Amino acid sequence: MATKYFVIGSWNSQGLGYNHIDYMIKHLQNVDLLIIQEYWYYENDLDSLVHSMNDIHVHGTSGMEPHNLLHGRPYGGGAIVVSI
Repeated sequence: MATKYFVIGSWNSQGLGYNHIDYMIKHLQNVDLLIIQEYWYYENDLDSLVHSMNDIHVHGTSGMEPHNLLHGRPYGGGAIVVSI
């Protein structure tokens, strides 16, 4: 019987722009679960991750409050992306 491994990856995206989405899709081909740090999305923007890829579940939180005006660059955020 073959051994099946559950592979976990971690990635600090330093802001998850559209060019990073392609990298994340490629990275998810090699892992079962990807932990993303510093993706700089607001809570209500997490759905864009789900809609940009097929066969994933995303659970995450933002480091930024949506009702506060952002000064400077965005910050924080963490998400767990699971390939299904």
